[in-house]
Amino acid sequence: GFAEARAVAFDGALHLAPYLHVLPADLLSFKPLLAKLGVRERFEADDYVTLLFRLKADAGTETPLTERRLDVALWVLGALADFKTADGEKRNENQKRRVSETRQRDVLLSDLPVPDERGVL
Repeated sequence: GFAEARAVAFDGALHLAPYLHVLPADLLSFKPLLAKLGVRERFEADDYVTLLFRLKADAGTETPLTERRLDVALWVLGALADFKTADGEKRNENQKRRVSETRQRDVLLSDLPVPDERGVL
């Protein structure tokens, strides 16, 4: 299938379909063209933040995530915890941590949807 260029990266630790996609190795010969079309080297914190909110919207507020989607949510939360702050500073456990500055909002780590004990975001 096809994906929007903004949802595709050349390098990534995990295939996060249907939200984010890592380019298959057999298409790397088209890297210069795909880069001009908007495919990026790797995903950024904003991409992961958007993924979590889309995952929450898709699942709803009462339905537990499937095992696969729960794994994705937990992996993404772990990846976000490893990012530097949006200001480029390392995380200070005693301060609120801004993980992303998306086009519309500042996102604090504490604002992210986190699965509860039932697996609901």
